[in-house]
Amino acid sequence: MWHNIQEQQKNSTISMLNLNEYNENLNNSDDLLYYSHDKIWKILVYDTEGQNILAPLLKVGNLRQHGVTLNLNIKKIRNNIPEVNAVYFIDNNKENLDLIVKDMTNNMYKSYYINCLSYIDENNLEYFASECIKHNIVSYVTKITDRYLKFISLSNNTFSLNMPNCYHILHDTNDILIEETMHKITEGLVSLLVTLGVVPIIKVSTNDTYPSKMLAEKLHKKIYELINLRSTNNYVFNSKNKQRPLLILIDRDIDLSVMIQHVWTYQALIHDVFDIRLNKISLGNKNVIESQKDGPTSITNTTNNTTIGTNTKEQFYDMNNDDFFFQNNYYKPFPEVANNISECLNEYNEKMKSINKCESNNNISSNNNINNNNQNNSSSSSNVNNNDENSLTQDLMFAINQLPEMSEHKRLLDMHTNILTELIKNIKERNLDMFYENEFDFENSNEKVCIQYMNNIFNSTKGNNNDKYRSFLYLYLTKKKNITPEIIENYIKQLNNLNIDTSSLYFINQMDNIKSMQININTNTQENNPLNNNTSFNNNNNNRMINTGINNNNTYNINNTNNSLSFKKHLNTYSNIFIDKGFHLLQEAKNLLPKKREIKISKMIELLIDNKQTQLNDKFIYIDPTFPLNNNMQKVRIKQEAINECIIFVVGGGNYVEVAALRDLEDKIHKKIIYGSTDFVRPDNFIQELNALGKIFTT
Repeated sequence: MWHNIQEQQKNSTISMLNLNEYNENLNNSDDLLYYSHDKIWKILVYDTEGQNILAPLLKVGNLRQHGVTLNLNIKKIRNNIPEVNAVYFIDNNKENLDLIVKDMTNNMYKSYYINCLSYIDENNLEYFASECIKHNIVSYVTKITDRYLKFISLSNNTFSLNMPNCYHILHDTNDILIEETMHKITEGLVSLLVTLGVVPIIKVSTNDTYPSKMLAEKLHKKIYELINLRSTNNYVFNSKNKQRPLLILIDRDIDLSVMIQHVWTYQALIHDVFDIRLNKISLGNKNVIESQKDGPTSITNTTNNTTIGTNTKEQFYDMNNDDFFFQNNYYKPFPEVANNISECLNEYNEKMKSINKCESNNNISSNNNINNNNQNNSSSSSNVNNNDENSLTQDLMFAINQLPEMSEHKRLLDMHTNILTELIKNIKERNLDMFYENEFDFENSNEKVCIQYMNNIFNSTKGNNNDKYRSFLYLYLTKKKNITPEIIENYIKQLNNLNIDTSSLYFINQMDNIKSMQININTNTQENNPLNNNTSFNNNNNNRMINTGINNNNTYNINNTNNSLSFKKHLNTYSNIFIDKGFHLLQEAKNLLPKKREIKISKMIELLIDNKQTQLNDKFIYIDPTFPLNNNMQKVRIKQEAINECIIFVVGGGNYVEVAALRDLEDKIHKKIIYGSTDFVRPDNFIQELNALGKIFTT
């Protein structure tokens, strides 16, 4: 049985809100006013981090279903409601504890249920206890609980620790800040494992300079402590699934290029162009579809409509697990998603026609029955009419029951039509398809072809300066050894003339001097590398038939032309907004056929799970947290068949390109893969981190 991290975190959160288990003997008349059936009405108080955790899990309506009348930030001004229970969901720090003490001193609420995001350390617990004794408020505290929920589940198999700038921090020279960051990462991963109720086998690099190695040791220590030293917490790892998952800790340094490359899959493209925070995206749209305005309300602290220009509003959309279209398409190439929205709109229109037909037939039949009854009062005629009426009533009831579902279905399709339309505009304005295609060809072309492509990018009037710098960095990371220093220096001068900060190059050069992991991913013998039989890259530098529909003789490929015509046919069925603004732009941008890159992390994970004798696997060790710290499993090899579930955690930042690649790998190897990182970082933001590090190495 595979784990659903979002569902299990949601269940743990609901358990926190369910106060019945604490008040089973509730029978005082004063309390009955605030007790309704299975609900005990309460106020939810959280800090900003707790709010971020709850945002993808529960909407305001969901909270109300579980008895929450108000949800408030602990640092905001709040009114006294001394008759109601208060549930606190806060991080473990003295500032929050002082605010709770202040609330109890002021008699803000009736009773206090204090829930820590992860676990409360002994020093803070002693401090809180002494403050309660000092102010004579000990009796106000009903319960203090370690919740181990300090991570953000973005989907059933994706999570984030919401720690921005982590890559910069871990490569900085501030040892105190590095130690604090590693402690927070450990807290987050322990919270994930406790929520799932599992003790994993850890697989990590042997390189002591990597942050992942330090993280593995801290995880080992904490998990061992929970299992063996804190006897009251033995229940934390309580999964019914006896098979232990494999936790692979990966450092961002193994592949920097994936963080800056241009993308073509749906979720990654949305993140690149608009950003995705806590499963929420925002975009400026002059033609907001009205059905979106009444969408579900989130507890996140955002403004629904903010003016960003003349007649333009910033529209927010939630990308949730119940979004059927997004769940089926987030990992697919953009043109394929555009084709799928067309098919879904066609299906919706056909269902609505069927429903409308039922209603129409019912009205016609009702009129006929009235006329027949006026002309013929025989019992046999009456029976026939009754049967017809029953059948029509059933059809009508079915149609009515379908309307709420169809309304939500249409709302989601309208939302994705809006998003696709805005994406097409950006593809057109920035020429994103050209950047993606050229970077794709960098991987499989010689240096002369790469230089030509790069020159075309610099000479292009499309795309912003950051897009050009991203392509140059991608070329620099993938082909640096094959291009002369003079050409590189010429490109740097061109970037400087565009007022682009190129400080990141200093850091990349420094990393090249100390990094050795990257070369091990592809340096396996043919018989030991399962990728050799599956890689289909064409080494012909001039062959670009993969995606453009053009063959070596510069004539259009017939098959690709047919695909393009089929694509156009589907696009013609879009809603009016998409036809007017979408298809024309996409047609001019290029009729690209779907294609995906080979992502380094997917190759790496496949080899690590396969666990055969390779140079890569020789660079990794196993650690079993159920044994003492000095006992690891360096020479033990676990069979692939023994692993059904794998948790991948990237230290230093992740991206949705890797999410899509691992989704494909999951289908290939038939194993559950959970992907998480310290944060999901947009390419522009990651370049800012690299530039900041580069400035350190130049001073």
